Amino acid sequence: MNLLTLKDKGPTQKLVFAAIMACIAFLLNFIEIPFIVPYLRFDFSETIVIITVMICGLRFGLMVSIIKALLFYLFGANGSEIVGVSILLFSSCFLAIIYYLFYNLLSKLMKMNTAIVLTFIICAFIYAIALTLLNYRITVPLYSGVSFDVINQPGYLWSIVSLYFPFNIIKIAIIGVIVSIFSRIFFKDSQKQ
Repeated sequence: MNLLTLKDKGPTQKLVFAAIMACIAFLLNFIEIPFIVPYLRFDFSETIVIITVMICGLRFGLMVSIIKALLFYLFGANGSEIVGVSILLFSSCFLAIIYYLFYNLLSKLMKMNTAIVLTFIICAFIYAIALTLLNYRITVPLYSGVSFDVINQPGYLWSIVSLYFPFNIIKIAIIGVIVSIFSRIFFKDSQKQ
């Protein structure tokens, strides 16, 4: 089965596929693996977003990101989790955009699997830097009640970087491995390019 044939289908089929993927991504939000500290957890919903971007394009991948965040806000998070849902939405959309940009560029220059691996290496560093900065400046101060004056202290910066940067690198590496395996299984015909 080659799912890339969905790229040639009309918007209705892509919309139905994206809706199904959004529901799967929403459910995957609840399957979390803790990482060092209890509030840092891997969830695999971004994997579904990337697969949707690969199959249907960026617009539908962003649609999956928005729908899964909205569903999580309505049915999964309590009312005080608006910051967490906002970060979920931002991180998912940001990853979809940088993946789309780099994969489209690299897939023109090399084979599909090589392009996927190189794209995820690049995305891992860009994503880790962006999310570490976001956690440093916004998320941690809002969640923990840390004064914005504390942000400028060197110990605070080091603690955020040493925790969030490796977490995000590992997270994108895991997502990259899953997407690579998925593409080998479902995109067999296109890998002969």
